[in-house]
Amino acid sequence: MLRRRPVLILLFCSVASCSIAGPVVFKSVKATFQSGSPEHLSNTIDGNKSNPHGWSVSPRQAEKQSAIFCTTTPINADTVEFTLYFSSGTPNSSLAEFAFQATTDPVPTLTGRWEATQIVRFSSSNATLEARAVNRLRARETPENSAGEIRAISYSITVRTSLRNITGFRLDAFPVRRSSGNRESIMSWNPTGDFVLTEFRAEAVTLTTNVALGAPVGASHSVEASMSPDALTDGRPATLVHPQDSNLGAAFYYEIDLGTVRALDHLSLRQRSDGWDNDRFSRLIIQLYDREPGPDVVPMWKANHRADGSYPAAGEVDVLRSRDGEGSFRGRYLRISSDNPIPKSPQLAEVEAYEIRTPELVSFCADDRCLTETPLTVPPRTRGLLITVRIPQNGTPPDYIFRWRLVGYRNEWQPTHDLAFDTPSPPAGSYTFEAQAAHSDGTWDATILTFPVNVRAPFTQTLGFRWLMAASALLFGVLLTRSLTRRRIALLEARSALAEERTRIARDMHDEVGARLAQLALSQDIFAQEYALPEAARESLRQLSRTARQVVASMDEVVWTVDPRNDTLASTAEFLAQYSTTYLEPLKIRCRLVAPIDWPAIDVGAQVRHELILAFKEALQNIVKHAHSTEVVLTMACQPQQFLVRLADNGRGLAHQTQGTGHDGLRNIAARIATTGGVSSVKNQPTGGTVVEIRIPLVR
Repeated sequence: MLRRRPVLILLFCSVASCSIAGPVVFKSVKATFQSGSPEHLSNTIDGNKSNPHGWSVSPRQAEKQSAIFCTTTPINADTVEFTLYFSSGTPNSSLAEFAFQATTDPVPTLTGRWEATQIVRFSSSNATLEARAVNRLRARETPENSAGEIRAISYSITVRTSLRNITGFRLDAFPVRRSSGNRESIMSWNPTGDFVLTEFRAEAVTLTTNVALGAPVGASHSVEASMSPDALTDGRPATLVHPQDSNLGAAFYYEIDLGTVRALDHLSLRQRSDGWDNDRFSRLIIQLYDREPGPDVVPMWKANHRADGSYPAAGEVDVLRSRDGEGSFRGRYLRISSDNPIPKSPQLAEVEAYEIRTPELVSFCADDRCLTETPLTVPPRTRGLLITVRIPQNGTPPDYIFRWRLVGYRNEWQPTHDLAFDTPSPPAGSYTFEAQAAHSDGTWDATILTFPVNVRAPFTQTLGFRWLMAASALLFGVLLTRSLTRRRIALLEARSALAEERTRIARDMHDEVGARLAQLALSQDIFAQEYALPEAARESLRQLSRTARQVVASMDEVVWTVDPRNDTLASTAEFLAQYSTTYLEPLKIRCRLVAPIDWPAIDVGAQVRHELILAFKEALQNIVKHAHSTEVVLTMACQPQQFLVRLADNGRGLAHQTQGTGHDGLRNIAARIATTGGVSSVKNQPTGGTVVEIRIPLVR
């Protein structure tokens, strides 16, 4: 038969109706002394912070005074935030020193059970608060010359309490003495020494996510006389409980009522912290029921914890999850027993239950547009994402509320205090958003909010755009190739026509003009032989004959230049070698040739050949006129991308003057070679003589 103390039944009723978090509503207020009417005292809980009247204690400022604020419903919270307003218009009418207490008595009274609260934070406006004695605050003394300033003052104090089902709060005001002048006891730094509290407000904040905190606990048999089963859920690790009878074994059990069926994430079982009899925490049998246990009721989940007889060290906590047992990890009634042979087992200090906390998506916005379609698709060129989630379960852990990540972009968890957060939009692709809530004991919930997120790429980055660009490039290439082919064909046709025309001109010049000039020279020779002429006339005819033959020779060079069959590197080199030998030998100047036997098949245009030959002739002419040399070395070579022609003589070298026919010829050589895109140079050799070097670019 499960034993439940009557007070625990009342406790369960209180838990069922308690306020979890939010503003605390007060139903009444009473004080040890009130200088005004009862209506003035009730002004402190009417919601108006600017009443001219409130709680004041004049003329009894020299005595400790207290006010009790009774809640409409019991409060179940870890933290309470108090706000005190002193807005009566009286200068510096705030409390000088004060403290807070809390009670769980059904009817709070001054003589009831009160427990001091722990002050964790405090601030004020138009005043300065300082921590003084344990859990007391004091306002810094206000100089007398500032007493005339009328300023509304407010105190904000955050306290922490281990009590559950709080029914009232107590504000204690303590008298103080001024540091100088009148040393009488006062309640505020106002010249009158009295305060006026115009409004008292409180807000409950639940930091724990432990749903077993304050839950009613029963036992199948009596527990140790000095102990109570509710020690398992009182939130105090220092309290503990074990059976009174030493030999009950598995027949003894504790039963915790969580109030409603809950899907659990984990259970935490705490060992006693003083190191005594720790072996009683072993071979535990944990069972969860969805309805009140009975002979025919099967547990939803069952675990045999530390079945090997081991036990945790003093103060340690064992965490159990669904995988540590069998069945569905949910239920309302949590039963704990043990088949441990150690007498007075099981013994525990605290049992905590944490239900599943799965974040829920509230909104997912891309820039200023909130997305509602599933799966979530982020438009292209989105700059940032604003994501808002909520955690439907009660409790706000003091550290990080939850953490999130965008798998594929930010793979590391991002912890945050805020349920609304923003992040830069990731590059185009497919991602998975995950969010996980935290529990107040520092563990992360096993469940994770997961949903896919697709970020669309701009059209210019899509596969379709790439195919379109590839097709466009291919089409452009085809059209360009076709156009270039046509132009190439037209150019080849034009070149072919030009070559044919040049061939015809060369043939006509050779056959017609050359033949007639040769006939003219021959006729002059015959005329001079057949007729008796004066010697002067005969010499004139011989001169005309020589001129005609020179014209024929010059015309042959022009014909050679015009003829397209000679547009080759080999033909050009052959002409230069033949011309230099023919030109120099009659002048008794030896010509040595340095050149390869075979030449690559490279075209040399008629214009290039023409300029090169004229520059070459100018160089030979300069050697003959100015060098006074006896030998010339002609070097020709086909180098990478250029045709090298070098004339080196053993003459007297270049003169130092910068003017004259010789230097005019050098400038003519440079100018002609420059028109072909080539370069030329003329310099003296260290051993004597001059070197003329010409380099003509070649197109292979």
